[in-house]
Amino acid sequence: MSQIQVEEQVKPAKKRRARRKRATGGQTADGLCPVCTPLTSQADAKVETKYLVQVIVQTAQLISEVQFYPYQITPAARLVESVLLHEGATVTALFSRQSGKTELTAAILAALAILLPTFANDQEFERDWRFNLTDEQGRYRGFKKGVSIGIYAPKLEQAQIQFRRLMKDLKTNTAMEVLDELGIEVDTWNRDTIRLTNGSEIRACSASEQSKVEGSTHDILALEEAQDISSRKIKKSLRPMIAATKGTTMAVGTATTQKGEFHATIKSNMEKRLQGGKQNHFEYNWRTAAAYNSLYGDFVKQEIEHYGADSDEVRMAYECEWVLERGQFVTPDQIFAPIVCIKSGRYSLLGKADANLYQAAGIDFGKGQSSTVVTVVEVDWDDPTICQEVESFSSDGCAYFEAYTKSIIDWLEIQGDNYEIQFAAIVDYLQKIPNLQRLCVDATGLGAVLLDRLITEIGADVEIEGVVLTAPKKSEAYKIFHTDIVSGRFQYPAGTEAQTDKRWKRFVHQMLDLQKSYTGDLMKCHCPDEKTARDDYCDSAMLANLAANTPPTGSMVEVHQENFLFV
Repeated sequence: MSQIQVEEQVKPAKKRRARRKRATGGQTADGLCPVCTPLTSQADAKVETKYLVQVIVQTAQLISEVQFYPYQITPAARLVESVLLHEGATVTALFSRQSGKTELTAAILAALAILLPTFANDQEFERDWRFNLTDEQGRYRGFKKGVSIGIYAPKLEQAQIQFRRLMKDLKTNTAMEVLDELGIEVDTWNRDTIRLTNGSEIRACSASEQSKVEGSTHDILALEEAQDISSRKIKKSLRPMIAATKGTTMAVGTATTQKGEFHATIKSNMEKRLQGGKQNHFEYNWRTAAAYNSLYGDFVKQEIEHYGADSDEVRMAYECEWVLERGQFVTPDQIFAPIVCIKSGRYSLLGKADANLYQAAGIDFGKGQSSTVVTVVEVDWDDPTICQEVESFSSDGCAYFEAYTKSIIDWLEIQGDNYEIQFAAIVDYLQKIPNLQRLCVDATGLGAVLLDRLITEIGADVEIEGVVLTAPKKSEAYKIFHTDIVSGRFQYPAGTEAQTDKRWKRFVHQMLDLQKSYTGDLMKCHCPDEKTARDDYCDSAMLANLAANTPPTGSMVEVHQENFLFV
């Protein structure tokens, strides 16, 4: 909102106050905010929520002395609506960098901290459930005693960016005039807490994994740079803070390379919208912002020219594109590709092995709370998918590169920590596979002991490869696995019956969650940093793919121990 527009709204209020002071001997007659005076004069239970939302959004612009762009008003209005209707919505906003997301959230939070207690304490809204809600047990759940707002970010410094912006909004000349009109003062004002005399409190806190934030109760939860807050932190520590109030969450951020709770909530909001629900996700790339700010548009165009339109920096920061291929082991497009996700034919089914073909398997032994998973794939080593002559330095001067298509036909998952029972179940299961030829076993830690026992039990019939998953070996194996997936040489069943199987759901879920990062040339694959996250099915599938990559050599046992130190 321009300064001229602010003054035009304030001047009539000054004239009204002057008239009231003359009529009441210098005291204001109603003590109401100049912005709210027109509303309260007609307020009753029939005041539409839409009108209340409009007033609060207008007040946010007034006190911040900033006029919102049209694309900022829509998410602001939805946030306010959810708070008024006690919907408990999680509103997500994916904005390009420097397009006004922090400015928007700070102004709206400041307006809510001022106005909600004002409305709740006004006799016109005494019976209005939007401001003065009482639960079934008669407990008061309204805003008379103020609004509690928590601002959280991956680091305290990041939360303080929005917090300082909110402080600035409360210090504008117009904001000070509004506070004075309402008889509100700032009771506490420091680097991470603001308390108003109407009872409202705004706090800025870190949402890092090490931070201890449990205990607070909020009406509104503001997540800044939400893409970098861990899913575990949001679910375990932050979301419970608004449980007692059925509070509203405003999560703002930009796209990145890895999925998390912010990404998952965006997808959920979009799906609910398609099913007829309210719009809770708002997304604006640089072109939307540039339509209202030519300087911004000129700068982004320079960045595109410098880095390239397809660069990760431009795609994430300005196009709002999630570059999951950089941070996720596989993307949804890759794992659900028709050549990988088989929905018809024999390989769309689970438990269908062909005795005329070959089977290979991978075993990832569970550690701690993880499960032991056996993945069985079928492969035709007599008919390679790729057979190419390559240059060789051997005496005959030629060699062949062969690659095979592997199809998952079954899984065995065993939970619990009784390894005697596990071992017996695994041996029984493997012996029932009609033509099992090769087996790759995680020979790290406990797996080394169980590997020796497997050799004793079935080593005469099955070629067993023990794999010590050192960083180099795991990187190599996962790189091969990824190449086979994207090329369609690794498949899994996805028929209607298969998709109802819990093992299928765990496999897909873990594959989509699996993250990757690089240290030099080494690719590190791991599950998200969450207490319940697992990668058992991923490691088992990787080992099965490794087992099926080469036909049996005739040697029954081969153990890779790259970079393994013996003491």
